[in-house]
Amino acid sequence: MVILKDLEVLAEIASSPAGQTDDPGPLDGPDLQASHSELQVPTPGRAGLLNTSGTKGLECSPSTPTMNSYFYKFMINLLKRFSSERKLLEVRGPFIIRQLCLLLNAENIFHSMADILLREEDLKFASTMVHALNTILLTSTELFQLRNQLKDLKTLNYRHAYDLIQKFGDLEVTVDFLAEVDKLVQLIECPIFTYLRLQLLDVKNNPYLIKALYGLLMLLPQSSAFQLLSHRLQCVPNPELLQTEDSLKAAPKSQKADSP
Repeated sequence: MVILKDLEVLAEIASSPAGQTDDPGPLDGPDLQASHSELQVPTPGRAGLLNTSGTKGLECSPSTPTMNSYFYKFMINLLKRFSSERKLLEVRGPFIIRQLCLLLNAENIFHSMADILLREEDLKFASTMVHALNTILLTSTELFQLRNQLKDLKTLNYRHAYDLIQKFGDLEVTVDFLAEVDKLVQLIECPIFTYLRLQLLDVKNNPYLIKALYGLLMLLPQSSAFQLLSHRLQCVPNPELLQTEDSLKAAPKSQKADSP
């Protein structure tokens, strides 16, 4: 079983000069040897174990320059352990991942897991892991800094969300699917999404955010989640009412001239 002691040893290895190479080198002392055994991290002599069934064409190489191969191999084996022991993932998985994010670089943790899961053949396990990682990312205090990094990205995230919701019309709407949408609506009302709810005040600059939320509303049946989201969207102000005196003064003169 992966325990906190193992994670601390991994952090020491990853942050040490020896951890920056492919070969972890000889381990001195019975304590380090025992910890290495518990970690189940492959050495070069056991690298062939990583090419077992379940993963398509996965190479044991870091996905970003800031990672080292030893760390990447550990992430592969950790995911394999979660895949073979679903109870471990369910009971201790979130704790293990949160502790890793505290001890190591959280962005590297999520980047490497995403890179590995892209080649995962067991789609049900991949879906379970993505769901678990999303929940951890959105709700854990250990991931606060990474959440801020994602919020600061200058990308069309809301446009992407809106386009994705449009694709849902071509899918079969099942009870499980509606349950996931229900959970998303509940998350939007959590403190972690305060910034998103405040962005609803800026109607002019966030049209796709509002469209995406209305899209979720249209997907839901008449339920408590529907009522919750509907009440939230009723609070979205009329953009004309939000015009300040300065914005009115900045209006083009042609508009003023055209008015009777």
